[in-house]
Amino acid sequence: MAHKSLNDLSVIPETINFATQSDKRIMVADFDDIDVYHPALIRKILDMAPHAKAARLPIPGACGVKIYDLDQWGCAEADFIYQRVFGIVSQMFDLPQTVVDLSWASVYQRRDYCMPHSHVRSKIAIVYLLDEGDPVDRKKDRFGGRLCFVDPRIPASCPEGDGIMTRPLFPKMKAGSMIVFPSDFIHWVPPYLGKKPRISLSWDISDVILPGAPTKDFARL
Repeated sequence: MAHKSLNDLSVIPETINFATQSDKRIMVADFDDIDVYHPALIRKILDMAPHAKAARLPIPGACGVKIYDLDQWGCAEADFIYQRVFGIVSQMFDLPQTVVDLSWASVYQRRDYCMPHSHVRSKIAIVYLLDEGDPVDRKKDRFGGRLCFVDPRIPASCPEGDGIMTRPLFPKMKAGSMIVFPSDFIHWVPPYLGKKPRISLSWDISDVILPGAPTKDFARL
């Protein structure tokens, strides 16, 4: 079988299917062409991470290392997945225009985490799991490093009554999974306990160009 390149791939695969995750506003799709672009993209991110400006917050472990603006990396694999996200959002949502307010990679090392938060500048949030990191013994640690929703507006999280959040929602994701959800949903990442870096990509999508610096939101976490 001939080795595939980015030129052989469709930006939006015909077979892609977004399935809901306990709430129709939370959708996940799995891509099966990841072997073509994941290895080079992972290497690029790990090369950039030690040099990322202001990558870490003052609190050790908070939000790991973030590398912003995928479209400015000069990396063909990053450009490919950036255009895939742009195309999928344009196809899925009826927006006057599709604006990427911010994009970034998150690199989680052992004990890194992200506090519960939401993104107020955008309408749609997208997270793509690039590398799951080390396999985790779920008998000892069921939740570490996994994206989690803790929002009282999600009915599945409120079995005791409307608006009473008693059940966190952990979407099923693996390397190559892309999740799309309202950006104001409260979400977080419990401490990751693996040794190998765990890497995800994120986009905040709006329908208007907003003034100011979107990265200031992270300073408040």
